[in-house]
Amino acid sequence: MEAPCAWEMWRLRFREERLPNLTSTWDKKYLALDGGRARFAERILPLGAVYLLGERAMDERAPRIEDISPREGLLELVQNTYMNALLTKEQRAAEFELLSRLVNRVPCKRLIPHRDATRLGKLCELMEGEARAISSERQTALTGRQK
Repeated sequence: MEAPCAWEMWRLRFREERLPNLTSTWDKKYLALDGGRARFAERILPLGAVYLLGERAMDERAPRIEDISPREGLLELVQNTYMNALLTKEQRAAEFELLSRLVNRVPCKRLIPHRDATRLGKLCELMEGEARAISSERQTALTGRQK
């Protein structure tokens, strides 16, 4: 039997029905990061990539991960920031500047899941492979600097 990927392990641990509702009138859940069930990392970690979720596809290439340009990444991030209608002009400018710096320093990628949910495990494997590759590249770069 194949070992479950990290996403499947997470999903089993924090199944939607186990998570509390955000409010009693809204069917959205939340995961508190207060140390009870989950917590933030104890130290600052470098960001290896920004992943944006694309449309599900039926073609045989799905699931897949595509590289996207910083420009595309910036446009998608700006369109999908939370509560941006409440930002002042100054806050919006600061957000735009921050996101611009982010996409110019960190690779942006688009996740294209398959419409068939049974292929979610394959998407998990792709993401885990990417994470290992990014970690390996970073380790190689650090080792090279130490010589």
